[in-house]
Amino acid sequence: DELRSTQYAADVLAGDEEAPRPRASVLVLARPGPPPLADDDVRRLVAGAVPGLDAADVAVVFATRPAPPRAVPPPSRPRPALHVGVLAATALLGAALAFAALRNAGLRRRLGTADRKATP
Repeated sequence: DELRSTQYAADVLAGDEEAPRPRASVLVLARPGPPPLADDDVRRLVAGAVPGLDAADVAVVFATRPAPPRAVPPPSRPRPALHVGVLAATALLGAALAFAALRNAGLRRRLGTADRKATP
């Protein structure tokens, strides 16, 4: 929340003129919802800071300020480490399948020659 006050004072040149009665205006910018301060509290606060200023001569305006926008996360990008891991797993799986196929072929050859020798 933000509190700004402005006081206008006139310089009275040498003479018999009387100084004008002081006045003040306050703009209170707050988040949406109930105001953080009461109207009379703001008036008394400002009037107490300026000599000769009456609380009735202080204008207070409350305004809501929109909430700040939420941060938007950056778009996700592919992760190189993930790609390397998937590639390594695929290569390892391919090597395991090739080894199993070669071993299976070798076993079939041995069994096929063993069956031929056993039959008369």
